[in-house]
Amino acid sequence: MRLINLIDNCGQLLNIILKSPNSADRTAEKFFRDKRKIIGSKERKFVSQIVFATIRNLILIKNISSTLELEKYLYSPDVFIKSKKHSIMVLIQILLADSFHSDFNYILLDEIKYIENEKPLSIIESICADLSAIQNTNIFNYVAKELSKNIINCFNLCKTSIKNTSLDYNNISTNLDILENFYSFPKEFITNLLANKKITNNIFDFANAMNRPANICIRVNNFITDIDNVIRILKEQGIESYKGNISPNCIIIPERRQLTKLNIYKNGYFTIQDEASQLVGYSINPNPNDYILDACAGAGGKSLHLADLQKDKGKITATDIDFIKLKEVNKRTKLTNYKSINVTANNNLKNNKKYDIVLVDAPCSGSGTIRRDPMKKYSINTKTISKIAEKQLEILTNYSKYVKQGGTLVYSTCSIFPQENEDIVNKFLENNTDFIPDALYPHLNEHSINITNITDTDFCITLFPFIDNTDGFFISRMRKE
Repeated sequence: MRLINLIDNCGQLLNIILKSPNSADRTAEKFFRDKRKIIGSKERKFVSQIVFATIRNLILIKNISSTLELEKYLYSPDVFIKSKKHSIMVLIQILLADSFHSDFNYILLDEIKYIENEKPLSIIESICADLSAIQNTNIFNYVAKELSKNIINCFNLCKTSIKNTSLDYNNISTNLDILENFYSFPKEFITNLLANKKITNNIFDFANAMNRPANICIRVNNFITDIDNVIRILKEQGIESYKGNISPNCIIIPERRQLTKLNIYKNGYFTIQDEASQLVGYSINPNPNDYILDACAGAGGKSLHLADLQKDKGKITATDIDFIKLKEVNKRTKLTNYKSINVTANNNLKNNKKYDIVLVDAPCSGSGTIRRDPMKKYSINTKTISKIAEKQLEILTNYSKYVKQGGTLVYSTCSIFPQENEDIVNKFLENNTDFIPDALYPHLNEHSINITNITDTDFCITLFPFIDNTDGFFISRMRKE
């Protein structure tokens, strides 16, 4: 497929994602499924990485397009067939990645550049080579090259303004402008993070890390096999992998692969789960015979980990208000052949039943997963956070009633907003004096897990990509007296 047609397909996908209420990943999967006869695996990889990069830098790209009035020049019907406005935005991202490798080193372009006399052409030269076959495109070729220079100059001006700006953490308004215009983080999003000192003191490291794609993480089911064996098998399959930085059974796979088609996945050797999410199981640190309630089980990733840690000797009740999600638990349990997980509809829980451990992995904004779904940057606002936080406190309070005396209550989210994390836990403890903080360090230390700056008494932790190289994630542990 010609490069110009690839960009056209990128523009179509970008347009669909920006309009869709579904996650960007899910929308992209359907797009590629519908176009599987047109877009091959190599092209699919290119389209996916470019579209997601464009979303990550959406505000920056829109500003460049508006400043240079690109739509006026590139609206020729000979160039982009569908979604012209979005194809132009994609083109800007590609030209930026081609000219500023250090800023966009997560975008790989070499495979789609054209070769002339054994030398790769630049992206703009490759596009013009495409257009040379189209009638009356000499004017466009000239304009495209000129605009390429202007796009580069425009981005250089942005970078210069940052270098010349004194990053004063007491003058947050200046920083907010930079974060919005250069890193494409809306001001309202960042303002909601300001209560977290770890972020405000490292705000640009945070923005840079969150704007890069996340690696794939898998968790080895240690009851079935071991981490070295899985790495060896992956190597035999031609899949690069290495051990995680924190979780003892985490393997990181830097390149996207169809892991669910591997026999070792079908045989239950591993589960796909981010490294931060894996720490929930270790924070719980169950005894083999504990009775556990996974109250917001979703697809069951944490239930599976708890069963693995208990060597399938305990009893785990997996429930969720969305019973459709719970169907995935049964599918995944069959892969591992665990017998200790019982899937139960939320309304079938017995009120008088008490558990040694209750896990509330609460529904949240998902702000910690922006590296995987960058559209979340633009949809999360103060109103949605407040609404979610109100529901989270209600959920935590309701399920705390199932904790037996002396039992453990663990609350977690994949959010980085204090309003969904520490604030919820503090309000809960104020309202429920029979629960007290329970330190995480002894339980993590038992599994040789080291978290940056954690103290012996911390009962809450938040992980960040710029510190821990994981998704943003929050875990809190409490005990009922």
